[in-house]
Amino acid sequence: MKKTPLFYALLLLPFLAPLASCSADNNSTLAHLNFGMLYDATLDTQNSSQFADHSISLNYGELVSKINNKESFLLLVYDKGNTCTCWYRYEATLLRAMKAKNLLIYGIDPQEFEGGKETYGIKYSSSEENLVVFQEGSVLAQKSTNGTDDPFVEYDNFIAWLEGKAKTSDMLRISKKQLDDLFEESGTPSFLVYFGRESCGDCSYIDKNFLYTYNKEERNTSYYLDCDEVGIRFESEEAKKEGKVGAIWQTFKDDYGLSEKYNEELGYGQGYVPSFILYNKGKKEDRKASLIRDMIVTFNDEVKGENGKYTLSNSFYSEERIQNSEALSSLKEKGMDFVLKGIEIPESEIETYPGGYIAWKKEAALQKEKPLLQGFLDFYLKKE
Repeated sequence: MKKTPLFYALLLLPFLAPLASCSADNNSTLAHLNFGMLYDATLDTQNSSQFADHSISLNYGELVSKINNKESFLLLVYDKGNTCTCWYRYEATLLRAMKAKNLLIYGIDPQEFEGGKETYGIKYSSSEENLVVFQEGSVLAQKSTNGTDDPFVEYDNFIAWLEGKAKTSDMLRISKKQLDDLFEESGTPSFLVYFGRESCGDCSYIDKNFLYTYNKEERNTSYYLDCDEVGIRFESEEAKKEGKVGAIWQTFKDDYGLSEKYNEELGYGQGYVPSFILYNKGKKEDRKASLIRDMIVTFNDEVKGENGKYTLSNSFYSEERIQNSEALSSLKEKGMDFVLKGIEIPESEIETYPGGYIAWKKEAALQKEKPLLQGFLDFYLKKE
C-alpha cells in the first residue's frame, strides 16, 4: 500500500505530543479550585469599577502562605489605580465571569513583588494585568492582557481559556450577611455551611489534608464562612488588625449553634472550628441554633493524661451526639463504629506543648476522624 503524507504524520503523533506539553500553559492538567464564591445583588456586572470590592486582596506574605499551603486558586496581578480603558473592559468581563461561574479571584498589586522578592514564576508588570492559575501551590497557567484590542478580554474568549485551565468548587465562600440571607431564600429546604478560620491551624490542616481533595469532585452546593471577620470574631477593623478577639465571637458561636448553649443535642462545648452544620431554612428572627438539622466537628478533642495513660476525656464523637445525628446514625447502622470519647490514645500519638498542654496529634486524629467527616459530607453533598 502506498504510504501517504497523512500516514507519516500519524506515525509522528506520539513523538510530537510530549513536545506540545512543554508549552508555557500545561493543557494536560486542570486546576480544581479549592473554593468558589457566592455573589449577590451588590455585584453589578454593569458597573465596571467593582473588582476590588468583590475580589480578595492579598499582600505578598498572604500569597506566600497560600503557595506554601499548596492551594489551588486564581490570582490577578493588577494595578488598582489603573484608569486605562482596556482595564475597564477587562474588569467588566471579570465581574461577569465571577458572578456567572461563582469564581473566587484574589488580587495583588505588582508592587508587592518589588525589592528582589521571589516571584514563584508569576509574571508582573505595572502596565498590564496578569491572570494566574495556581494548582496546588504552583503556577499552572497565566495570561497577560495586551492592550485595548486584546481579544482575550472579551467574555467568550476569557471563559474558553479559563475553562481549559480551571474548574471551580461547589463549596462557595460567603459573608455573614449572605449566611443570614440563605435562611430565607427559596429553593432547597436546607443548606450546609463549613465554619472555619484562615488563622486556625486545625482548619488549615483539614483543608490541606482532606477538603481540597474532597472539593475536586462535583457535589451539591455548600458554603464556607471564614470566621476571621469583623462582626463575627472581631468587633472592628482595628481589632482585627491587632488580633483582639471580642466577646462577639462567643455570642456568634452560641447563636449559630456551634456551642451547646442553644444546641444541646449536637453543640460541642463553647463551640469550635472546623465545624460543618446543616441548617433548615426559617425566618430571620429565628435563633439560628434552633434551625440546626445536623452537624459535625473535626479535631478539638480533649486529652487527659494520668499515670502514663492517655484518654480522650471529651470529643464531639460521643454516643449521645451520634444518636442525635442523622448522618452519623446512618453510618453506624452500616457498621461504622466511631465513638471516640473515652478511647485510649497511644503515647506515640500525643503532642506536648509548652506549659504542659497535651493534645492528640493531628495526623493520628485525622486518621480516625476523616472517614466520619467524609461520610457525613457524602450523606448531604454527594450527587446521585
